Amino acid sequence: MKKKATILALVVASVLLLASCATSTANYYVEGSYYTTQEAGHFGVPAEPTLAEDQVLEGWALAGSDTPYTDWGHQPEGEVRFDAVISTIDYVEFYVNGELYDRQLETEFHEPEAPVTADTEAGLKIFDGWKAVDASELNNDWSQASSLRYDAVFVDTVRFYLNGELWAVERADEFGYPGQPYDKEIPRGYEFAGWIADTDYQVYDAWDVLPEKARRFDALLVQATVDSAIGDDDQKLNLNLYRDIEVLGPVTVEETYEVIDGEVKIGGIGYKDLLAAAMELYPEADQVINIITDYETQEYTVAYDAQGRALNEVDEQYPDSVKTLEFSTASYTGIAIDIH
Repeated sequence: MKKKATILALVVASVLLLASCATSTANYYVEGSYYTTQEAGHFGVPAEPTLAEDQVLEGWALAGSDTPYTDWGHQPEGEVRFDAVISTIDYVEFYVNGELYDRQLETEFHEPEAPVTADTEAGLKIFDGWKAVDASELNNDWSQASSLRYDAVFVDTVRFYLNGELWAVERADEFGYPGQPYDKEIPRGYEFAGWIADTDYQVYDAWDVLPEKARRFDALLVQATVDSAIGDDDQKLNLNLYRDIEVLGPVTVEETYEVIDGEVKIGGIGYKDLLAAAMELYPEADQVINIITDYETQEYTVAYDAQGRALNEVDEQYPDSVKTLEFSTASYTGIAIDIH
């Protein structure tokens, strides 16, 4: 009987010991998310979790406590929970195009170095300053931080090119007429005729407004042409532009005339008329260059009736007065091109 009681006692003790070991479990959580578990016999400070750059692990606290646990030589009985105690470091953060550029402690607040980006290196933008995320103006007080985040502000540039070389740069928000090149900067035999935006093909003259999406202007250089009725200068492009030019073909426009009351009225031709004719022949035409002028002598016979009224055609009924008018009309021929 004594032997049976002893055996029963040993069995009960073993069961109790196993039950005690099975329920000694420590579960660890980081910001509410499960991290790891330690069973009895493996209890100790767990490996440090990966945290955000502005977070520091202060320790592990039993659920319901804010104080980090320190008795790592003794595992609490039963199934318990530990939560990571995390503190956040206050940084003033600086972002460039949405990416973190610099981070400072509030006690070390100062103006960071101006960022260099692909756009600033290429001259497409310039760095204007730092703006707090909730501010409307650039920050100019670096004595203390007014925000936890600052963003780099960049301003578009407008670039002016002469002969394919950068001639001048302006801020897009301060757009205006840049002036014109000195004579010594212009290739021999050419004259400066104005600036052409990269979004257009005509000389630009509305300098109080920046054309939409225009960020580059090229100098239009022209050569003088003999006897050009279109103007003193030919619209010949200097082909050193950064864009490719495709020759489409010739286009010719002739002046029209009309006789009214014995007087000849000639319809003038302008460059826009020539360009319109070019676009009718070649829809992709952007410019007409190398314009030459030819003249032709016209004759027109006018008859006058007995009262001296001019007739558009000779009428045998009124042979009292017949006069032949001689005058010249011009035809303009140029080469239509497509600028890519």
